[in-house]
Amino acid sequence: MAKRLRVAFVVCGVVCLLSVAGGLMPLGAQEGEEPFSAGELDRFMEDWPAFARWNEERGEEIAVDELSGMHAAATYTRDMERYLANRGWAPRRFFFVAGRVSKAVMAAELAEEFPRALRELEQQREEIRADQDLPPEQKEMMLGILDMQIEHLRAQEIDLGITPAEMELIAPRRDALWRMFEGE
Repeated sequence: MAKRLRVAFVVCGVVCLLSVAGGLMPLGAQEGEEPFSAGELDRFMEDWPAFARWNEERGEEIAVDELSGMHAAATYTRDMERYLANRGWAPRRFFFVAGRVSKAVMAAELAEEFPRALRELEQQREEIRADQDLPPEQKEMMLGILDMQIEHLRAQEIDLGITPAEMELIAPRRDALWRMFEGE
């Protein structure tokens, strides 16, 4: 799981490309962009591995900035623009799809992990309550900490701005996307 989340953050970083060569062009905010389609997702899955290899061969690094607001901070080089245009992509759209796909994959992973984490915390709470060897003050303190963690976890929403339709498109391709982003 840790490796997958680490990869998810790296993949999300695709929209925060850092470049040492060629004029940088701001990608700009992504508000108003249409959600990606099944055809775009399939095309992206075909084109991403070659783009990632090309980028790596050039020594340009795909790095992580922040999850929120990444689209506005993303930049791409003129070489990247030409590379993508030669493959029929508008760079803005390619990076938009990359960011949305990586967010959707992460959201799907988190949606599975949150209930598991909540069950584990609740199980720990029951074990502490049942522990006859713990002094009452220590038990109360530990239960208070666990209750705060449980409350915080329950308050979390897994909303990365991904539409239900996009999540449906990601679901059957999630494992393939993980492998693709991991470079397998």
